[in-house]
Amino acid sequence: MKRFSKVLAALLSAQLTLSVSSVLPVSASYPSDYYYDPDDVNSVPALSVREYDELCSEMEFSRDLAYASSAKLPESVDLSESPFFPPIGEQGVLGSCSAWATTYYQFTYEMHKINCINSTKKNSYSPSWTWNFSNHNLNEGISIQTAYRTLSLLGAETMSEMPYDRTDYNYRWSDNEEAMRNALKYRVKKVNVFGISGTGTVVSNSFDSDLDTIKSVLANEKVVVASMNNRSYSDSMKHIIVRGNNSGSKAGTHAVAIVGYDDNFTYDINHDGDIEPFEKGALKIADSTGTFWGYDGFMYVMYDALNGKSASSDDWEADEKYERKAIFNVIPTDEENDEGYNIFYCIDVENREVNLIGAVEIDTDRRENMFLSVQHKNRLASDHYTQIFPVTDIYDYVGSFIPYSGKILLDFSNCYNSDDPYLSQFYASNHEWFIKLGSNQKGFDAASWVENGKVSCTLMDSEGNTIAEFGKAAVRSGDKEIELSTVIDQKPGDINFDGDVNSLDYVTIHQYIKGMIRFSSVQKRVADIDSDGDVDEDDKQSVLELYLH
Repeated sequence: MKRFSKVLAALLSAQLTLSVSSVLPVSASYPSDYYYDPDDVNSVPALSVREYDELCSEMEFSRDLAYASSAKLPESVDLSESPFFPPIGEQGVLGSCSAWATTYYQFTYEMHKINCINSTKKNSYSPSWTWNFSNHNLNEGISIQTAYRTLSLLGAETMSEMPYDRTDYNYRWSDNEEAMRNALKYRVKKVNVFGISGTGTVVSNSFDSDLDTIKSVLANEKVVVASMNNRSYSDSMKHIIVRGNNSGSKAGTHAVAIVGYDDNFTYDINHDGDIEPFEKGALKIADSTGTFWGYDGFMYVMYDALNGKSASSDDWEADEKYERKAIFNVIPTDEENDEGYNIFYCIDVENREVNLIGAVEIDTDRRENMFLSVQHKNRLASDHYTQIFPVTDIYDYVGSFIPYSGKILLDFSNCYNSDDPYLSQFYASNHEWFIKLGSNQKGFDAASWVENGKVSCTLMDSEGNTIAEFGKAAVRSGDKEIELSTVIDQKPGDINFDGDVNSLDYVTIHQYIKGMIRFSSVQKRVADIDSDGDVDEDDKQSVLELYLH
């Protein structure tokens, strides 16, 4: 594991793509820092170097996991038997495998585990949510990292809120404002990346110490996500994968969820009639091809498949069509010698308190060209914008042009420094929020967009109450972007955010104290006049006095 830091550096600066049944026009044009093979219709552009850097700044990648020793590990773990793990799903003809692995399987399991919710098909998180945000309106794969960034910034809607149709190419975005607001409460907090060397023969038997990391993560009840070469996946024997195939980029890769392991699982890999040490032990995989496939939708990857060279003493692979490669070895650390690691991901999730929501309402004919970023400033002003859309870079391509007329909800409470003492006062006048919005569409004119009422933004609390409207900066004809801004200048006691403390605020706080209505966290802070942590009769009296005077 000493060289894993080098792998992590490669992971954050090299190409990693997920593709299944993808179709990409050969006339597409990409930035110079992308890998793209124009002769390969299955090739999907990776995240650029800049995007990986931004991803690192948005989410903390770490290997700081509590690993157990092999002596303490159970011989088998199966998280698919947990009530928190969702039923096996089917991606159908859509290239959404990474969204299924990360969002439907992993994110559902982790969120439902911390909230003690039994998973069903309807309450599981929808792969359509993450996939449709990032597939460029094409039936192409998205990277694992892209899915995590969406889950980190926006959360996810459930299958009941945004159903998945395995035959439908609509690529739509959600227009359910209540569901989008609810999605912001459930987020990826941290992504942990770890690996097992895929160079030579690392794993010799089912109790090899090199397996301790992934076993301990699974034993600690964490679902793991990884991707494998599609050729290895399609050539598996009886849904038991015994090796990785180095068939190059043309095969694409397939994302899966690893749900357990079994040290006593056996398969006669070399078909000699005996079970040798290298033929014992396997990882259990949840796939997204329906229950009719494999073992009711599951398959097994033998431990030996993690090796770049089999632990077998004979040459059982002599007649194989493709050169062997470690099964989950996506990024080599040394291109010349093809050294690399099997790369794995697990996540930490959280229930997020959402205080401020920016609701951006847009009307565009080509959403695929839109870009959107947000910024918060206080008296220690920052020039940093957090990019929200696109989750991956915009590039020119020949795809379907999809209009969007609706709202996009952003968690503005995620944009500022939580250590700032001024944030305890939401009515502080030195807090300003900015949204930068535009399009790289040829001929796009931001001035015309504004003039025709194609864009607006409001700042809301978690209950959907409008706190402030965003004003628009002056734009000139031909400008590609517009900046909108608003300042919170909230008065203590102004519970309904209309700019004055009046009789409506008195009625509202009375209704809250009597349990008739619910307050958002912002309303609670504004209504807590004496700052004792409770909204009570004393605060109601203070509101009355402010109103009368």
